[in-house]
Amino acid sequence: MTSPLGATLYPLTGHPTGSPAPVAIRFSHLPTISGTRVAFLDPADIAPLGITTYGQQQTLDPVQLFDLLVPVDLEIADRECLARLRRELRSSVDCQTQLYENRPKQPSLGSPAIQWEQAIVEGHATHPMHRSRTPLDDDTHAAIAKSSEGLLQPTITFVSVPRSKVSIFGSYDELLASYLPNSDPDRVVVPVHQAQLPQVLRRFRIAQHVPSTRRALAQASMRTVCPDPASDLPGYHLKLPLAMFTTSALRTISPHSVRNGPIVSELALRVVKDPTLLHVVREVASIGASMGEGTDEHDAKHLACVVRTDPEVELPGEKIIIAAALVERGANGTPLVIDAFGLRTRKARIDFLETYTRLAVDAFLPPMLDHGFGFECHGQNTLLRVAESGQPLGFAIRDFGGVQIHVPTLASSLSLPGDSPLLAFHENSSIIVSSLDKVYVNVFHCLVQNQLHRLVRALDLHHCGTGWTIVRKHVSRWLTSGRAEEIWFNEAVDLKAFVRMKMGALYRDYLYSMVPNVLLYAGEVHQGDGEPEAAR
Repeated sequence: MTSPLGATLYPLTGHPTGSPAPVAIRFSHLPTISGTRVAFLDPADIAPLGITTYGQQQTLDPVQLFDLLVPVDLEIADRECLARLRRELRSSVDCQTQLYENRPKQPSLGSPAIQWEQAIVEGHATHPMHRSRTPLDDDTHAAIAKSSEGLLQPTITFVSVPRSKVSIFGSYDELLASYLPNSDPDRVVVPVHQAQLPQVLRRFRIAQHVPSTRRALAQASMRTVCPDPASDLPGYHLKLPLAMFTTSALRTISPHSVRNGPIVSELALRVVKDPTLLHVVREVASIGASMGEGTDEHDAKHLACVVRTDPEVELPGEKIIIAAALVERGANGTPLVIDAFGLRTRKARIDFLETYTRLAVDAFLPPMLDHGFGFECHGQNTLLRVAESGQPLGFAIRDFGGVQIHVPTLASSLSLPGDSPLLAFHENSSIIVSSLDKVYVNVFHCLVQNQLHRLVRALDLHHCGTGWTIVRKHVSRWLTSGRAEEIWFNEAVDLKAFVRMKMGALYRDYLYSMVPNVLLYAGEVHQGDGEPEAAR
């Protein structure tokens, strides 16, 4: 059926109660094909003003819509999980509304990196909690509410703890000597996000609050901050725990990440094929609470600090742009990438995608293929490097908590002995995977399904199929045969199922769903248009 606005309406049936769900969603770019099952639906194909009914009334309430689609025969523990999901959905919608009503100033190519970091309004395209900012508890909520500048301009405070109670990696003391308040020789000072202070003082009785503060500016992740002014800690940023749920997880820092960051940074330098194409934003030092004597991992992740290099300092003369911001839309509805790079013609958009895709594929596929090392190269971790002329030069990659490493392949390719310090990862680290397939799947998800997919759509090169012809061409230069090629060019591929990742303990314990492979998309067939070009 078709709405008065000309879009297609698909009723949702098969509610867990066994009766048709009294709801319909309006899609902006799907033809009416009776009896057709929609195997994969991108949020960009849902019309902004969906027509939805709950009972006999129209509703836009996210909790009511969520309740329509969840099972009704849940255990009590499951209902507690659902209550948390409802809170996060509500938070996501509330925060999104605030961001729409208080849009940041639109950045240009001449803007500093932090302005691009804070230009993200909508965020993750396929996660229903994409804008959720749900504090862990009332204490954290109160600490956030008390801040006059909010989460974008957080205050950094400090605590002092016994050195014997923390683990330190890299040159932490030397790098932060001028930034940290003085302390006794047997104690060490740790920076703490102001909103995190209640968690630290409650969980660590040994921690003493140091009455000193610094200003900072939050990056897109909210927990990584840039000292403000930068001269407070020239050349470095700080990643700090924050007891708040955003998208999939509580944004604390695990002991695994504290231990592994400096190690993976060194490995990353070695697996990058062309350092002029892919710059590694290193994690050069870290500190975190030691486990044991009453401190378990659940508590330890609330007290930590990772020191990360500043790519603007390491890459002088280049502009640094977080990739996720490029596909955001400005107040005028135009993607920022089009306004910033002046892509006013179809040819200009095609040329830009050609360059961007070539650079991205050449940067991220060699580590995967040669070393079994998969960067988590989605839009938030990937930074586009741009020359003063406006020409894309390559990328910088940051945040190594989500990399995937197949150790046997890596050790062989780098000739590392089994007792090498570069393989001394934290025990049971999630970054260590048992098969190369997992590396290939994760890079495909981050690079193709996430980063390039959003860019292809932002450049209006998706529905015509042209964007995917370009992506396939560049991917095929590297994947000509073998297992990676088989996975990447299969008709059906894994896609992270974010709600199932949160509800897995309820009824299914898996993280992926099989969907049609967007990399093979060849464009739409409209009456009179003829056949689309071949996918490969």
